[in-house]
Amino acid sequence: RGKPLPEEFLKPIAEFAISRLRDKKYVELFYFTEEGMHLVAGDNTLSHDEALTVANRDATIVLTTALRPPKGVKGDNLLTWDQVSKARTLLLLHAKNEGWEEEHLDVLALFFFTIDAHPIRSEPRGNETAVQYQALYRKEWHNAMTRGEPFDLAIINDAAMLRIQTQLLSEQTM
Repeated sequence: RGKPLPEEFLKPIAEFAISRLRDKKYVELFYFTEEGMHLVAGDNTLSHDEALTVANRDATIVLTTALRPPKGVKGDNLLTWDQVSKARTLLLLHAKNEGWEEEHLDVLALFFFTIDAHPIRSEPRGNETAVQYQALYRKEWHNAMTRGEPFDLAIINDAAMLRIQTQLLSEQTM
C-alpha cells in the first residue's frame, strides 16, 4: 500500500473544504467537481472572518480566523450523477490526505461503490434518485458521527431509495 500521494499532486480545492475535511466535517461534493474547482481557482481572497476566541481554560485571548464557504457552492442534491461519480474519488483522496481514519474512508468508499451498483440506477429517474439518496444519507452520516451515533453508511436503505424515486417521479408528472 505505501504512503498517500503528496498534497501537491492532488487537485487543489477550496481552503474552506480542506478545513472541513481536516475537522472530519461534512463537505459538499461540489468542491470536488470541475465546476467547484474552477469556482475557487485563483481566488486568493480567502473569505476569512476574524474573531476573538478564548483558548483552553486559562482564558488566553487569541485572534483567529474562520473560513467562510465561497459563494456559488451547490448542494449535493443539485449535482448530476456524473459529477458525484467524479467528485467522490477526489473527496476520498483529500480525506485520506487530511488524516481520516481508514475505517471511515473504507465505509465512505463502500457507500459510493454500493450506490453506484444499485439496481435503481437503471430505472426511471434512477441517477437522480441515487444523487438525492447520497446527498441525504452522507450528510446524516457525518451528523451521526458528530453525535457519537455512527451507522453503516454502506448499507443502502432500499425503502428510502424507493421513497425518493417515487417522489421524483411524482414531481415529474406535475
